[in-house]
Amino acid sequence: MNQKTWKADIGEDSNGELVVNLPVEILNQMGWDAGTELIWEEHNDGTWSFKENADPDNGTAGSTENTPS
Repeated sequence: MNQKTWKADIGEDSNGELVVNLPVEILNQMGWDAGTELIWEEHNDGTWSFKENADPDNGTAGSTENTPS
């Protein structure tokens, strides 16, 4: 598997929810758009993985993954 890493800013929206602005390159490569629900997973080394939530109704993550740092 060929992995790339990116840096992205994490902030808060007007409701105090955490948001991350992913570069367009990531969205295009992963097939995600502004409406794609992602699951965040923190790793022990300080990096995070994002997985597409394949079924937002039950919280089950799909197999699509990317690992920005």
